[in-house]
Amino acid sequence: MWPDLPKEAVLVEGDAEASHFGAFYEESLVGVASFFPGGARWRLRKLAVVPKFQGRKVASGLLEASFEVLRERGCKSVWCDARVSALGFYASAGFSTIGDEFEKNGLSYIVAEKAISL
Repeated sequence: MWPDLPKEAVLVEGDAEASHFGAFYEESLVGVASFFPGGARWRLRKLAVVPKFQGRKVASGLLEASFEVLRERGCKSVWCDARVSALGFYASAGFSTIGDEFEKNGLSYIVAEKAISL
């Protein structure tokens, strides 16, 4: 997620309880998504794709595959703090925004949510 920082920089509270998914090309990890449990509403807290593979539907495919597993675990919807600069991606993935924009670490975000139950 942050290639210029040490691996420990991507660790957050709750990682041990989260469900982590990966997208691979050949034997290389090219995308990750991490979801943190919260009853029927899980939080997407990490989503990243290697720059060379961005724009190739890796992230959307990773989300859809993850949603199948999350449904089996009782998840009905997912939410995240979506970067405003990435709202086009989240909208195309079926997410809707909730509330007002806010700033975190100098970037603008808004909460986005998607129902995933069938």
